[in-house]
Amino acid sequence: MAQQIVEKAPATSKTSQYGFIAFALGLGLFIWWVRSDPNPPPTRPAPEMVKGAVIDAPITLVTSDRNDLACVLPNKDVEGGYHCEFVGVDKPWAESASENVDRKKLLAPYKTIDDALILIPGLFEEPAVAERYQDEIPNPKNKDKLARFTAQCKVKLTTEVENVMVRWNPKGQWQGPHKVFIGIASNCQVSEP
Repeated sequence: MAQQIVEKAPATSKTSQYGFIAFALGLGLFIWWVRSDPNPPPTRPAPEMVKGAVIDAPITLVTSDRNDLACVLPNKDVEGGYHCEFVGVDKPWAESASENVDRKKLLAPYKTIDDALILIPGLFEEPAVAERYQDEIPNPKNKDKLARFTAQCKVKLTTEVENVMVRWNPKGQWQGPHKVFIGIASNCQVSEP
């Protein structure tokens, strides 16, 4: 009976293991460097927030924002007849309890993608935004599944107001006080992110 001789493969040394890891990392970095964009996208300059300015305002939204966003503006006499849903944290504006609220006069807080806070009346009454709202009407069953979109609008800054409190959902906490501009939106275009 013939004996079979089994030769063992030489054990790999720690040096060769570290060499392989270093080679893999080097290759990964090289591939990342070759595929990355050498020219990063330009940064968007912050808009000049002064009365009368017309700014480009890309506002990120979901359709439930139409009914969820609210603000408190203690001053009832705002130029243009605009008002928040509340005049105090627990005190609604007199007519906001009725069904016939003029949404074009009702202010709501919105943030641009640059994190600028602006009170805008009737944003969801703008034709492109209203159409997007009709495509995905929110209800309690689909609220967590609503798709985020961006409304790129021209916003004319009309009045700066103080002591404004904002709330991002009906059960949320009030935040503020803030000093913010009221802005009138126009020429809105909607895009999906």
